[in-house]
Amino acid sequence: MSTKARNMGTITRSDESPSPASPLEDLIMEGTRSNNSQLSQIKQDLGSIILLLFLYTLQGIPLGLAQAVPLLLQEKNVSYSHQAMFSLSTWPFSLKIFWAPLVDAIYLPSFGRRKSWLIPTQLIIGAIMVWTGSYVQDLLGEGALTSHPDVPKLTYVFLLLYTLTATQDIAVDGWALTMLSRKNVGYASTCNTIGQNVGYLMAFVIFLAFNSSDFCNRFLRAEPQDQGMLSLGNFMMFWGVIFLVSTIVICIFKRERNIGENDEDNLTVGQAYVQMFRLCQLPAVIKLSAILLTCRVAFGAADSITTLKLQEKGIPKDTLGILVLAIVPLNIFVTSFFGSRTSGPRPFTLFLKAYPWRLLMGVVFAVLVWAFPTDHSEVGWGFYIVVIMAFTVHQVAMNIMFVCQMSFFARVSDPAFGGIYMTFLNTVTNFGAKWPTSAALGLVETFTWKQCINKTGEVVALACDVVAPANSTSCAENHGVCETQTDGFTVLSILCTLIGVVWLVFAKSKVIALEDLNEREWIVSDRRRD
Repeated sequence: MSTKARNMGTITRSDESPSPASPLEDLIMEGTRSNNSQLSQIKQDLGSIILLLFLYTLQGIPLGLAQAVPLLLQEKNVSYSHQAMFSLSTWPFSLKIFWAPLVDAIYLPSFGRRKSWLIPTQLIIGAIMVWTGSYVQDLLGEGALTSHPDVPKLTYVFLLLYTLTATQDIAVDGWALTMLSRKNVGYASTCNTIGQNVGYLMAFVIFLAFNSSDFCNRFLRAEPQDQGMLSLGNFMMFWGVIFLVSTIVICIFKRERNIGENDEDNLTVGQAYVQMFRLCQLPAVIKLSAILLTCRVAFGAADSITTLKLQEKGIPKDTLGILVLAIVPLNIFVTSFFGSRTSGPRPFTLFLKAYPWRLLMGVVFAVLVWAFPTDHSEVGWGFYIVVIMAFTVHQVAMNIMFVCQMSFFARVSDPAFGGIYMTFLNTVTNFGAKWPTSAALGLVETFTWKQCINKTGEVVALACDVVAPANSTSCAENHGVCETQTDGFTVLSILCTLIGVVWLVFAKSKVIALEDLNEREWIVSDRRRD
């Protein structure tokens, strides 16, 4: 065999072109280059990405606690009107647009635009958590001073914490844009999603588990005890210290970069509020706001009362927390999966397709609460599987609607004032989600009818209210039992479902019409209308 023949396939002569690579090899090489490039970019801002994850995790702690406290109050048999009162503490995230321009415009240049708000805000949050943690058990009715929860004071405390956390969110969101390089700025939203979820899970799922005596006795203790291993006070004090120490470290060691700012960043406080006023006057924005403020009325009962009713029926709060934990990976997957499928011109079309499924789950929740076995020993895995499936479908529909609306907001926002525009639309959306839940909590007892049954099984005309009206005797004082004849949750679920069906029939054409509007209908800036 000649030398040329022996070397065929191992030597490529200079006057011959290489054999073309297969599509699979091209794909592997392209993926390898892409991964190496992304890793190289991330390494440039790795410290900043870790810091952002940490800051958003801190942000998730008060948010998770505010969702855990209602379950603690439910164990104390507080009224749903008190639950409605406490729900008001979660409203600041829906109203932060009103002070966001102040956070953007007022600062100390020598200290840093974002640090001027972040540092004092987190220090105050830490101080409040440490101080409140020392006596919050009394507010829950677990101290030596009182056996009844002080819901108004709890509401004031968490309203203040939520307001400060919303302010911290404004500062961190703004700092992320300058903390990360331009190539990595897209990771800011990823840090937000992951960090908030981690903090929320620690303050909701993990806290509820370790706060539950049932969970601790079953899995962590050799000898059963009446209390959980972690009280709300200890948890708040621990994270309060974390807030204080970490904020001092950030203040000393993390410097803020000064970079060029766009026209929106250079707006004064007055100009920012003028732009918001002009934004509110756009006919397209008025129509969109009307849709956002009304579309979630149909979900008010399901979103706010279902978990409380399941707990009232006998499902432990730590089990409810584990149900939430099981659905979190699904949230991340759905957000990622549908995020790339809503970038077209009609994201609200998918929104409308998901709406009936979420509406249906409200009916399913009402049926599950109604069908919950009276004898808790009869609750088997089959019932829990049905509950998980219902929550899963509800969560998928909810996340699809969220991703669709965010995609639509990004498409219609005026690029000249994108920050103000997006913040305004998100504020309207959040408020549209909050007011129906608070209203549902406030109305559930109004639609509930109970009768007092005495020892002989007779119906007696005695008050079944938590606090008996003046000049009347309560059922409990006469050793009677109040039996629910009509559950207000069932009534509200039916009303909300009917409202949702009517909304879908009448608003569907309005939503589609918004997608058909010309881009210029959404523009605020005069110079872009010319």
